[in-house]
Amino acid sequence: MEKSELAQVSCRGSDGRPLTVVTFQFSETVATPNGPRRRPGAFRLELATGEEVRRIDRDCFEVIATGELVMTAPDPGPAASITEEAADIPLCHQEELVRQENRLREAERAGKASSGVSGQAASSSSAGPKNS
Repeated sequence: MEKSELAQVSCRGSDGRPLTVVTFQFSETVATPNGPRRRPGAFRLELATGEEVRRIDRDCFEVIATGELVMTAPDPGPAASITEEAADIPLCHQEELVRQENRLREAERAGKASSGVSGQAASSSSAGPKNS
């Protein structure tokens, strides 16, 4: 089995130190009637130091041995103008916060809807249709 480097991603550790996540792919060369062929295999993510890493989402990795979350380094420039508070929160945690906020909003709407429905039903039943 051969191990080939495919990509490097600049990241930062939870304490802000610079890290590099490297993507490798295993492959083997097999003999065929038409000559040798490279057969691609599994991918592996690891830090440049050799520690194994797994992908959490597009911008977040986890060092398997320690559980540390490693974030991709933001691109400098106008496109990376995320609020400063959000920039310090890993994307995987930002998504969970959004889900929690959505659940709270749905619960509030459900509470208002149940109190509003009974009030509307009472007013519409007392008014009734007009017969002229």
